[in-house]
Amino acid sequence: MKLIKKSFIINKKADENIKLVDAQTKKEDIQMQNTIIASKLRRGGGLR
Repeated sequence: MKLIKKSFIINKKADENIKLVDAQTKKEDIQMQNTIIASKLRRGGGLR
C-alpha cells in the first residue's frame, strides 16, 4: 500500500513540474513574439 501512495506522490510532483515547464515555455513564447513585434515596429514596418 505504501508503494502505491509513494508512486502517486512522485506522479503528482512530475505533473507539477510539467505544468511549470509548460508555463515557462508559454512565457518564453510570448516574450519571443513581443520581441519580434517590437523589432518590426522599430523598423517602421508596422504590424503586417
